Amino acid sequence: MLEDFFALTSDRLKGKNEGQIRCWKNVRSRSVANMITVFGDEPINEITREGATAFRSWWQGQVAKGHVANPANKELRHASWRPARWTG
Repeated sequence: MLEDFFALTSDRLKGKNEGQIRCWKNVRSRSVANMITVFGDEPINEITREGATAFRSWWQGQVAKGHVANPANKELRHASWRPARWTG
């Protein structure tokens, strides 16, 4: 699924150098990996508002354990993309 997303959003990489592309992909890959930690293998289109709230709560727990809040907020933003934005 992630490779499909990357393929469908390749226009967002136009003008980026190799390092920028790697960073762009890494933050989104990490976001998906953390979503899988919370949701398991649940299809993204079946994640409910309650599920999104659970993901945010999971991140709040991570921040409480010492993770930096700014990356957590960025990851929540990266995780906010939905299939409706990139599927037909």
